[in-house]
Amino acid sequence: MKKIVFSIILTLTLTNVFAQWTLLSPTPTNEDLLAIHFPNHNTGFIVGRNGTILKTCDSGTTWITQVSGTLKDLSSVYFSNSDIGYSVGFSGTILKTIDGGTTWNSLTSGTTKGLTSVCFTDSQTGFAVGDSGTLLKTINGGVTWNLHQGYSANFTSVFFNDANNGYVVGSSGTIIETVDGGQTWFPQFSNSDRELRSVYFTDINNGYAIVTNPHYSVEELINFIKTTDGGTTWNPIMNITTSDIYSLCFTNADTGYTVGGIHYRQKGIVFKTLNGGATWDTLSIGDTPWLSSVFFTDVNTGYVAGGSGTILKTTSGGTLSIKEVKSTPPIFSITPNPAVNKISITSPTNLCKETNIHIFNIQGENLINKIFHNQDRIELDVSILKPGIYLIKMQTIYGVEIQKLVIQKQ
Repeated sequence: MKKIVFSIILTLTLTNVFAQWTLLSPTPTNEDLLAIHFPNHNTGFIVGRNGTILKTCDSGTTWITQVSGTLKDLSSVYFSNSDIGYSVGFSGTILKTIDGGTTWNSLTSGTTKGLTSVCFTDSQTGFAVGDSGTLLKTINGGVTWNLHQGYSANFTSVFFNDANNGYVVGSSGTIIETVDGGQTWFPQFSNSDRELRSVYFTDINNGYAIVTNPHYSVEELINFIKTTDGGTTWNPIMNITTSDIYSLCFTNADTGYTVGGIHYRQKGIVFKTLNGGATWDTLSIGDTPWLSSVFFTDVNTGYVAGGSGTILKTTSGGTLSIKEVKSTPPIFSITPNPAVNKISITSPTNLCKETNIHIFNIQGENLINKIFHNQDRIELDVSILKPGIYLIKMQTIYGVEIQKLVIQKQ
């Protein structure tokens, strides 16, 4: 394998060579972007602060600012088809378009509470949730909204599998479920007392919700809960980072993505799972602001958006390039290399807090994934690897480096 050594800044290297995400630049706005939805492969919408609405008609190549008619922050957007869409936000704001976003009209929500998420099950039936237990339903395309009372939690996300089965999550570990299209709701036990965000189901049984970590503590960290029985039971799944994450999207039963920011809205970060959330891989996206929303239109094509008008796109499922990516001098040292059964990984400054180690074969398969905390030297067992050439990816909050690893047997 040809070694590629770069002498430029590592984050720039990752953006231009290693990352499989394209940054749209310049963007049509510097406002923070909060939510994405694509009704079809070509047409998509992004909403954000101060009434920002963006539209693309060419699969994200270009984005055009639309006139929303409001300066209120918009936190969620949903289109039932390419023409009819809704956006909700601050102070009970609900907007609707019937002409693909050319014009947006304000609807009467009946509340002044902040709305955080909107979802429709057909052209007429939809739900919006928000602060102080606000749960709204319409059966006439938003002409009127009925408030379902009885909850005090701040709701953050609503998701429906079909016309009947839906879920809402919020503060203090709140999860409520409906099996009759929102006529009645009943609580579920989340196994958490923290705020839940971005509930997402891949089918009628398997669902996920993000768990916040307000203190960014490794000891306290639980990033997700998962159900495999339609919400009857929820259990924590693998911790991935001390980052704060906001949005979740799956392209099939196994493959999913989540986005956020390191240490509260600082550097953006994207994670990917290939095994239903059991393990998560950090995808290299370069130096971007915090990211708030992720949406995929198919297994390969996806979009993320976030702070200061940031929009990224992938057409390869965000997959890592199988290339060696090193700074000069290298950040990490691996010994011995070639190796037989064990290796040691050291760094003069960067082995602190959390270090995520992945080892890939030349086909790009992730064979080893380990997380280490607060270690000056990492000892890693590689005895399961057959003789050959591999790539070892080492990541801390300071950056990523990929080096060639040769395994030889005695």
